[in-house]
Amino acid sequence: MTVNGSGKHKISSLDLYECCKSLESEICEFRLDMCTKTKKIEISTFHNNVKSEVGYLEKAVSNHNDNNSNNNVKYSGISSSNYPFYKAVWTEAKLIPDVIALTKTFYYEVERKPSRKADHVKVDIVGNNGFLWVKLSTGTTKRSLEFETADMIVDSDDEGDNQYPFDEFSIVKTAKRLLRAAEKIKIQHIQPQIILIIPNLERGESVFIDGILDYITSLGVELYLGQNRTVDKRIVSVELDRGFPGSQTLNFDVTTLIALVSDISNTIFQGPLDCSLHSALRAQIQGEQQTPILKDNLFHCIGSGRQLTCPTSAFEKFMEILDALGSEKEKARGKVLFSPLITNPVEEFQKLTVHKVAQDMILPIKVLKVPDFDASVIPSELELMIRGYDTRLSEVARDVVLAGWINNWTTITANSQVSKILGRELPRRDPSSLFLAVHIHHGRSLLRHLGEWL
Repeated sequence: MTVNGSGKHKISSLDLYECCKSLESEICEFRLDMCTKTKKIEISTFHNNVKSEVGYLEKAVSNHNDNNSNNNVKYSGISSSNYPFYKAVWTEAKLIPDVIALTKTFYYEVERKPSRKADHVKVDIVGNNGFLWVKLSTGTTKRSLEFETADMIVDSDDEGDNQYPFDEFSIVKTAKRLLRAAEKIKIQHIQPQIILIIPNLERGESVFIDGILDYITSLGVELYLGQNRTVDKRIVSVELDRGFPGSQTLNFDVTTLIALVSDISNTIFQGPLDCSLHSALRAQIQGEQQTPILKDNLFHCIGSGRQLTCPTSAFEKFMEILDALGSEKEKARGKVLFSPLITNPVEEFQKLTVHKVAQDMILPIKVLKVPDFDASVIPSELELMIRGYDTRLSEVARDVVLAGWINNWTTITANSQVSKILGRELPRRDPSSLFLAVHIHHGRSLLRHLGEWL
């Protein structure tokens, strides 16, 4: 679509209003349909922007009707319409898997200064459950880059210098801001992949523009150019089509085993909670009411036919806690998770929870001894931890860390220290590996004495 005077054709304010209104109606339908789905997408900011654009164009149509004798008014203000951009974002969002947000602002700090506010960057599409950031630049064209070059010539003190720094171009500044934000705001310790879509620019238009594009690519940003490009399957350079980029074998911490069997995470609480209930338990129950940890987190990770494991020490500690503090239902769930004698463990677990269990979840969980390892390849921080000098982790937690590190398995845990150690050390061990080293979730407790509220 060409908006007002590009030389191909003009579009009237009425036509553009109808197009924008149609887009807004489509978004409304999507949001209504989303209400019936378990997965939510942050789309309200984008939707509000489109609604504002509809209002702006409605005024333009009204002005045209009031001044229909003046043909120039028919196209007045249309060149400044944001509809082409919103339409492009909506179209691209349909092609990207596991979108969780449109028009999301991320705040980050480059330097800690008391008087300085956090820097921020706006991402048009957040896909692959947060691991992919997409930015559209519909306003970047050959002409706009030529204008920027001309401005640099005017501002340059050296009239004979025709080499202009790529860093001064707005599109390069955008790419760098995205990279800085992604480095600061890692998702589960993984830096999001950045894709920059420039639909009004092609390679080969000039040697200088190709140089700018090559420079952006060299920074680590993937570029998609042109109107007629095909959707490249490389848009997902990490295997994220299952929505969880973990290893095929998962390593469970005690905190995760407790969350799997807890009455808090497997039950819907009705009515007000007793005031005598400990504040930490009340917070867990209230958090569960807003975001069910099994439905929205753990069941999403442990399906897809993944092998589920835990170290022997973690299993023993879990059973000790379960025996001492678990309710009858919690103990029953624990038995289903580990007993090799149950014929259909997934069906049995389904009977003990209000949430839909992933049918491809593999039970029972395998209990494995932490294998021997070559001490010479253990990083210094892990070596201190193994020798017991690092008191942040218990012996059981150390086994969990080692099992994940030695086998290159994704560790599932609610222990923030386990998360920090594995999140740092595994990427150092294999910087080229982009699989999820650790997946952290909110913790849940056992509730032996809450039978009257269930």
